[in-house]
Amino acid sequence: MTNFIEFAILGIAASSAYALLSSSLVLIYRGSGILNIAHGAYAMAGGFLYYQFSTLNGISVVWSAVLAVLGACVLGALTHLLVMVPLRNSVPLVRVIATLGVLAVLQGLAQVRYGGTGNALVADPFLPQGKVTFHDLIVPYDRIILFGFAVVVVLGLHFFSRHTTIGLAMTAAAENEIGAASVGWSPNLLALFTWTVGAGLAGFAGVMIVPLIGLQVPTLTLIVIAAMAAALFASFESFPKTLVASMAIGILQSWILLYGTNAHWAGVGDAVPFLGILAVMLVRGSALPLRGHIVEQLPKVGSGRVRLGYLIPIVVVLGLLMIWVFSLDLTTAIAVQSIAGIVLLSVVVLTGYAGQLSLAQMGLAGIGAYFAGRLVSVTGAPFLLALIVGVLGAVVVGLLFALPALRTRGVNLAVVTLGLGVAVQSVLFENGLYTGGSKGTNVGAAHLFGINLDPVAHPQRYAVFCLVSFALAGVLVAALRRSTIGRQLISIRTNERAAASIGISVFRTKLLAFGISSGIAGLGGILLAFNGHYITYSTGFDALTSINQVGNAVVGGLGYASGPLVGSTLQAGGIGSYVLNHFGSLDPWLTVIGGVSLILMLLGNANGAVANLTDMTASLVARFRGREPAEVRAGEKTSAPSRTIPEPSVDKPSLALVARDVTVRYGGVTAVDSVGLEVRSGEVVGLIGPNGAGKTTMIDALTGFVAADMAELRLGDTDLRRTPAHRRARLGLTRSFQSLELLEDLTVADNLMAAAERHQGLRGVLESVLGRRRSLPVRVQEIVDQMGLGDCLHLVPGELPYGRRRLVAIARAAAASPTILLLDEPAAGLDDTETRELATVIRSLAEEQGLGVLLVEHDMSLVMDVCDQLVVLNFGQKIAEGSPAEVQQLRVVREAYLGDMEDEEEADCDDRTVASAGS
Repeated sequence: MTNFIEFAILGIAASSAYALLSSSLVLIYRGSGILNIAHGAYAMAGGFLYYQFSTLNGISVVWSAVLAVLGACVLGALTHLLVMVPLRNSVPLVRVIATLGVLAVLQGLAQVRYGGTGNALVADPFLPQGKVTFHDLIVPYDRIILFGFAVVVVLGLHFFSRHTTIGLAMTAAAENEIGAASVGWSPNLLALFTWTVGAGLAGFAGVMIVPLIGLQVPTLTLIVIAAMAAALFASFESFPKTLVASMAIGILQSWILLYGTNAHWAGVGDAVPFLGILAVMLVRGSALPLRGHIVEQLPKVGSGRVRLGYLIPIVVVLGLLMIWVFSLDLTTAIAVQSIAGIVLLSVVVLTGYAGQLSLAQMGLAGIGAYFAGRLVSVTGAPFLLALIVGVLGAVVVGLLFALPALRTRGVNLAVVTLGLGVAVQSVLFENGLYTGGSKGTNVGAAHLFGINLDPVAHPQRYAVFCLVSFALAGVLVAALRRSTIGRQLISIRTNERAAASIGISVFRTKLLAFGISSGIAGLGGILLAFNGHYITYSTGFDALTSINQVGNAVVGGLGYASGPLVGSTLQAGGIGSYVLNHFGSLDPWLTVIGGVSLILMLLGNANGAVANLTDMTASLVARFRGREPAEVRAGEKTSAPSRTIPEPSVDKPSLALVARDVTVRYGGVTAVDSVGLEVRSGEVVGLIGPNGAGKTTMIDALTGFVAADMAELRLGDTDLRRTPAHRRARLGLTRSFQSLELLEDLTVADNLMAAAERHQGLRGVLESVLGRRRSLPVRVQEIVDQMGLGDCLHLVPGELPYGRRRLVAIARAAAASPTILLLDEPAAGLDDTETRELATVIRSLAEEQGLGVLLVEHDMSLVMDVCDQLVVLNFGQKIAEGSPAEVQQLRVVREAYLGDMEDEEEADCDDRTVASAGS
């Protein structure tokens, strides 16, 4: 029992540091809405500055601590002023990625100044030393004092946020930044205050903890994982809860150290924060409420086109040069860069294409290396078999790790995967029982198809194999972009609701993204691991390397298959190192260069170096050809599919959508109250009513986007009540959105193809490798022709005027081959001419294509012209149903809706609308 309490007290030191970090992390989030992944680097900076002043410069510990905290405050202020302020109009995810650049810069500077990650420096203790004894219990002074500091700081922040003017203003800004600005508070100054104070508290935590745990860059930088776990438990709101969670994490880690004496338990304590993060995510789903005022849009995606006629000769010539001409150093650098490029390709698939930010790619690469290496070492399996097993093993583990991430995305996913990377490193890679002991795993020389690829005896051959593997992986990733799977990945990245509305399963597509990405990362990990006769898993597969790889991918071009070719130059040991080493010992600065490059890229053009190069090339070509750059860029986008190989039109059976007693409640508010309706094929039914009547909510309920109680919902004989949104779309129930929700990263043609096509698996990818383009189905091409969209298929929706964007939204919904089409205010924002054209389109969809149409619209002229039946809602209840002529004569309808509209329209002298609405 005494040991139990003693180890709990020992855990208080780590708990107190976690509490300081997590509470200051919450402070920064509340003031700026940003999850600062570089927060641990502030603690590291504070610790190293304290070591510099006290141990190396001989300054008193008190003044050293003061200077260290002030230094951390300056770093926080500079981060806000130089990085966050210029990025204030960027989406939250881009600003979080920018903190990865800050982390890389601080990490690199610490390694340059104080040596690599293997050094363990010891700083002079800041707190008084000594012990106090209670019976048989020995309690060190510094633990008690550190715990007291943590309690005072956390409770002080709680009081500050609740009972001071600035604290209340911060709370207001956290809830509504624009509202806080409207009453005289500057969100920018509040954010500056929180970044400065938050970084100072992190630096103070570093000063407190480094005399106890030593100074190591990875340990101090990744201490933020535990802080994130505690902050997540507190929902990034409650300071006292962060204290409770921090204490629980630190003490639990200490108890594991006490009772986990078996070697198999090594590193389990470091996995505790990840388990905490995982538990919070599983219980709450999207646990971190992101704050931003603009639609989240990641850096743009490339076309995925590959000119094999150029690529193959380049690879062949470069391979021959590596074997016979290049120096061994240059050849090795190309091999290292090729391996890093493969891992970056996995980031392109998962983050660039699917929009899922993962900070564990090197961990998954290590998983592939682990399966392959242990298979060879234990069974003597050939290299090819080990390569296949390793890639498949990485895919399986990647799918398992994806399961908790399926309930979240973006920044929340980054938190999960960062914790995952640390857990895998601590539990598996750093445990000699699993990795072959101190020497590592012996894999010997690799042979493939009778060719000796021994990286020691024949490094040129192995380097060429790595280069060819990189080229093949790049071609496959580019082909993936142009395939059915690629369109689905980009669809969920752009807009998950829109993707589900055209039949794309968000769940399944995310699993595909993780599986494909993990397999590619596993390939890179295997090539990295087999670049020698012994594999040491404790280096190269760590979480910090994963973070740096994401930054490198962004620098090259997150959405471009060719981006890793540029981003991998920042890999240690690659071409960047080779060039820097010719100017002296500059290789240690590569991490700093990478971090600065990431920040500058985000500030200048977040699309990456390849996108910049593409734009420059387009401008030069435009000048040469005498055309506008926009015309050249348009030609480089995914062009409209050819009509020379048309797909057969699919005839939909004549079915009816029947809904009875549909009820939707939001808390105590009933938005839709026992409403029923029926829409038959070839019929247009109008759903009308005043604002707030529940029309859009009704569409959401019918299509599965909100939970609803209903006695009946069927399409033909199919019961849809327990069917998810994407399955309803596949069964023939599709919709448009009032806010359009187009897939902005895809061209108009790809928007339509994403809706029209069904999943083709690897066949679609292989067709893309061969350069085959699928055509728009005949029925979709007819819709395109009817709506006059043929001249804009190669453009992205953002390049179209609003009226045409409306037509694209309707065309996409109709392209999904629906039986029943639900249109939510399709005429909003259209002029009279466009509205008349829309009326023709809607009638054509019903009469010529046999679709049933449920139309929600406020334009009564359009409604009366195109609808066969009307259903009228008011305050969530159905008040009338019948033909347009019948409904407009009902007094209850005129009083609730049509009469009010008539009065307003008469005031505006709009005779046309008055006549159509009925006077």
